[in-house]
This record gives sequence, C-alpha cells and structure tokens, in this order.
Amino acid sequence: MSHGHDDHGHAASSGAVNPVAAKGCLYLLIGLAIAALACGALPYYVLPKLGYGIAVPVITIFGEPLAKEKFQILGFNVTNTAIALILVDVIVLAIAFALRNPQRVPKGFQGGFELIVDYLYGVTKNVVGPK
Repeated sequence: MSHGHDDHGHAASSGAVNPVAAKGCLYLLIGLAIAALACGALPYYVLPKLGYGIAVPVITIFGEPLAKEKFQILGFNVTNTAIALILVDVIVLAIAFALRNPQRVPKGFQGGFELIVDYLYGVTKNVVGPK
C-alpha cells in the first residue's frame, strides 16, 4: 500500500516520539513521585523522626463465610468476597476473550462493548470538560 499506510491499512509512523506526550509523561511521573513522598515517606518516616508520630487505626473487615462447615474448600470457609472475586475474574476474562481479535467495523459483542465505552467516555468528557 502507499499514501502513508502499511500493509494492514494502519497509518505509517515515523518512529519519532511526540514531545508533548513525552513532556506530559514526565510531569505525570514527577507528580506520582511527589504524591508517593507526601503519602508515604512524610507521615511514616519524616514526621515520626521529628517527634510528630501519627496514630494509624487498624481497620479489619473479614469476609462472611457462606455456610460454615458445609461450603469449604481444602478446610477453608468460602467467603462472599471470594465468590465476588471469582465472578469478576470470570467476567473480565470473558470480555478479554471476546475482544481478543477486534474488527475494524465492530459487530456483536464488540459493538455493544464499544457503545458502552463511548457512552462512558462522553459522560466523562461532559463532566470534566474536553481538556
């Protein structure tokens, strides 16, 4: 193919890095580093060294067993949290399996999935703004 497209119909790229995107990634990494320091090192290392320790409450919420002694796997009670985890894993794997070979013109499940993603993108764009 010609006119700036490869054999698969995709636009050919020169391999150059977009400087605006690179600058944005750099700002993101710097922001994440500052957030990590502010949320991690400052309250748990710097402040206690200065004598301003913080009290961290211990919050523990255990999963509820579905049916004690009736529903066990290898001697462990199966909890509602474990069932929810398995259900979400199955859903995510099913979506990944269904969308493993996307088509240029979506149909079926891919079309429905793209409809949902486009709707959520549009709602987010309306709330947050275009930039």
